[in-house]
Amino acid sequence: MHLFRDLKPANILMSKGELKIADFGFAKANIHKNIKNESCVGTPLYMSVEVLKSSGYTSKCDIWSIGCIFYQMIHGKTPWSAKSEYELVQSIMNKPLTFDDNIGEDTKDFLTKALQ
Repeated sequence: MHLFRDLKPANILMSKGELKIADFGFAKANIHKNIKNESCVGTPLYMSVEVLKSSGYTSKCDIWSIGCIFYQMIHGKTPWSAKSEYELVQSIMNKPLTFDDNIGEDTKDFLTKALQ
């Protein structure tokens, strides 16, 4: 199992119709799926609250990042924004996820599940 820990739009490249992930500087290979990591690395706007709080996280934090990227692709902005990591954690924990009116139910369902 692998853990990327810095998925963001700048690290996703397109070449000949294929998506490629770049910048493996924070990636970890051969992690056990039940062992939690605690180091806070990555780009805050795309980090799960567990990573931001350094409270222990698994490879599921990459699913969170994918949800943030997909949300940004659809809405043109990240799901939550703030001026500091502390404010970002507070926003994620206290502000509900919102969607534009034209977003389909399947998309809302995917994003809601990815961003929990």
